[in-house]
Amino acid sequence: KEGVEIQAQADKGLYTLRIPQVDTTKHMGTIICRAENAIGTTEHSLQLNVTTAPTLKTQLKDLEVLRGQDAIFSIDIQGYPIPEIIWSRADKVLEEQNETIAFSDDRKQLIIRNVQIENEDEYNVRIVNEFGEVTSKAKLNVLELPEIQPLLEDKNIQIRQQIEYSTTITGRPLPEIQWLKNQKPLNASPPHINIETIEEDVIKTTLRIDNIQSDDDGTYTIRVKNRAGQKESSSKLNILAKLTFIKKIQDENVIQGQPISFQCQIEAIPKPKITFYLNDQELKSGGKIKIESKGDLNTLSFSKVDLIDSGIIKVIADNGLDKEEISAKLNVCLKPTLVGKPTDAQVSIGQPARLQCAFTGLPMPELKWSRADGQPLNEGIEIANDENQGIAALVFNTTTMADKGAYLVKATNLVGSVEQKVNLDIKEIKPTIIRDLEAAINATKGEPMTLTIEATGNPKPTVRFFRGTDELVASEGQIELKESEDGQTFTATILSIQPNQQGDYTATVQNTGGMAKSKKCKVTVTKTPTFIRKPQDLTIADKSEAVFDCEIDAYPNAKVSWIRDGKPLTTKEGVEIQAQADKGLYTLRIPQVDTTKHMGTIICRAENAIG
Repeated sequence: KEGVEIQAQADKGLYTLRIPQVDTTKHMGTIICRAENAIGTTEHSLQLNVTTAPTLKTQLKDLEVLRGQDAIFSIDIQGYPIPEIIWSRADKVLEEQNETIAFSDDRKQLIIRNVQIENEDEYNVRIVNEFGEVTSKAKLNVLELPEIQPLLEDKNIQIRQQIEYSTTITGRPLPEIQWLKNQKPLNASPPHINIETIEEDVIKTTLRIDNIQSDDDGTYTIRVKNRAGQKESSSKLNILAKLTFIKKIQDENVIQGQPISFQCQIEAIPKPKITFYLNDQELKSGGKIKIESKGDLNTLSFSKVDLIDSGIIKVIADNGLDKEEISAKLNVCLKPTLVGKPTDAQVSIGQPARLQCAFTGLPMPELKWSRADGQPLNEGIEIANDENQGIAALVFNTTTMADKGAYLVKATNLVGSVEQKVNLDIKEIKPTIIRDLEAAINATKGEPMTLTIEATGNPKPTVRFFRGTDELVASEGQIELKESEDGQTFTATILSIQPNQQGDYTATVQNTGGMAKSKKCKVTVTKTPTFIRKPQDLTIADKSEAVFDCEIDAYPNAKVSWIRDGKPLTTKEGVEIQAQADKGLYTLRIPQVDTTKHMGTIICRAENAIG
């Protein structure tokens, strides 16, 4: 396969290797002849050199070397005569230097010791003999392992505080960085976690956690990596929180048979053990009770409650460092209900009355009365409730028509209310005349005339007086209408009665219960004649005229006589008598006084049927 021929004359000990056509690539180099039998082995090496221009079996390869380590460029060449190997950096031929530059004995290796950044460059090799030359080049890249300064340190911090991890990253090339929590990337971090990175000659990065919560507890790691390697630093973040109830259970009022839940929220690190109690007896999940915890929320649930479940619910939280407890009241209640059927009340006006209903409930309900029409309760009504016994009572010491109507009583407790209507009916008393009008009144003209009637009724009646069909209406200085303090005596007074006011008078007595009518009272008006203006004495000369006049008030109209010496004066005695009876004006005129006939005492007499 390699293009060689092998011949052997073993009996003569002659062996031949024949290469008809030497191929530099396949054949040039060291060839070993090895002979062996059962007893032992022997071998001899020989060199086959083929005159040829230099060739590189492999080109120089770029190197990446950590700073401080050695960089070794190697070549594998062929050519004969053995070619000269010349190494250079850029255009400068390299010479061996004890501390930095060295060559292998055959100069097929260039060794750069303790590589530094400044050694980074392109390096060349030139291989030459009399038949030709070949070159190759490669680049030296100096790497630095990533460094984290300062390293992260474990930290303890209170919940809802802020914390920052800040560090500086170096390395060649600049490393990629990644923040992790519990070995999981923080790339899609929660809103309260911020990562800031500034990249220049070095990388400065900061992880900030605002408003730290309990679930932020964990191990935070910064991982940096480049082609030279990887490094990471971690910090165990311990969140501290004093055991605190940030949401407490509340007092609850619940109807028997209904479900209810108590929930509390606890902030504490380490997480506490939560125990629920009812009246100091520990509660466990089972039957109608369920206890569950989700995160920092703890819930006690009853699928239904019975009256025996009333009492104090207590929660104790204990994490070994702190211990706290809270409590709330569980009231298992019954809605208010009406006991029996209340009875409406009916009384006569003025009589006492009592409206009453009975209720039950747990707790016993508060009782409140009101009118169904929305109006306030009248004054004088007594609310006589006994809430301890569930008795609602409304007491009327004296009833009036204003008290008539429907009343509502509302029973209310913690879990509900019920309302009941009770009616109060007031029966009116029809008026009764206990002293009627007089059958007849003879009134004096110009004097007061009073009509009087006494009556009772409930509600208190009103009285109206009439002359015929005309009602007497109070008028200042003319007619007065009065009522006694006891509300039984009613009067109508005409302050100055005149003849035209005589006639038949009646009265009506009325309330909402009915009406009573009086008998007729016949009123007549008379007046004994009375001088309003008397005639005056006269002294005059004989044969002179004498005039005597007067004004008389009387009803019926008066008959007036002028008398001298016991005898009425007439025209025979030479006098003139004039009368305006309707006006009450009367005159005696003596045209010519005669001493014998007229001088003396003259009497003016007025009379009617009354006097």
